[in-house]
Amino acid sequence: MHRTGHVLFLHHTERERIRVVADWFRAGASDEAKLLYVDVDYGQDVVVRGLEAEGFTAARALESGRLELITSDDVSGAGSLDAILERFVRNDDFSGVRLSVRPAAVARHMDLPHHEALEDSFRRLALERRLSTLCQYDARTTLGADLGDALRRHPDWVFEADLSVRRLGHVVKVGGSADSFDGEVLERSLRRMAADLATDRPLVLDMRQGTALTLGAAHALISGTQAFRDRGGSVLCGVDTDTSEVLQTVVAVRAPRHFEIV
Repeated sequence: MHRTGHVLFLHHTERERIRVVADWFRAGASDEAKLLYVDVDYGQDVVVRGLEAEGFTAARALESGRLELITSDDVSGAGSLDAILERFVRNDDFSGVRLSVRPAAVARHMDLPHHEALEDSFRRLALERRLSTLCQYDARTTLGADLGDALRRHPDWVFEADLSVRRLGHVVKVGGSADSFDGEVLERSLRRMAADLATDRPLVLDMRQGTALTLGAAHALISGTQAFRDRGGSVLCGVDTDTSEVLQTVVAVRAPRHFEIV
């Protein structure tokens, strides 16, 4: 899993969560990055067993210093985790720093302003320095306003099941399988990602890495960009031949203004 940056990962099972975290660390280890796991609930033995069951040699990484566990004591003081991260991102012995964290668990050990500031630090360090953070949220409970809060804090990359939505300037890359199951996340992610974009340039939806697009997901593309287009923006949607027909069908029915398939 070579995703980097400030990533919102919505998981549906504990097994899925551990598998993705193991992939995240394995990719970081291959790049000679420092690996940090924020553990406020489980304890070292449980963490190591879970990661090793998914193929990541966590015990060896801990022994070598490649992986470190950050405990509840490390995050309880205001600014304490920030200080830990700053120390590692400044260390040129590593190609970068990969952090795995469950914000909902960490939030139990701090007040809301501290939690908000911490998420801001994750994004700032991802943009300015060499930190990549995998923020894990349970998709089964991150719903409604909670999903809105999670998306607000993570405007650049959202990853759920086989769906990946990443913003790079005025380009949003939608990869994997965009099906009706992911429709709400896709629509709300696009709405959030376009919310603070200027309308002087088109928003480009790059669907060429997608493997599937259902009718529900096609509707989500149009609805998710509605507010941006209502502000005077235009959307260029690049698709391959396999997904073009589905999107063309929805566009013909809804006839959205300033939405062009290219």
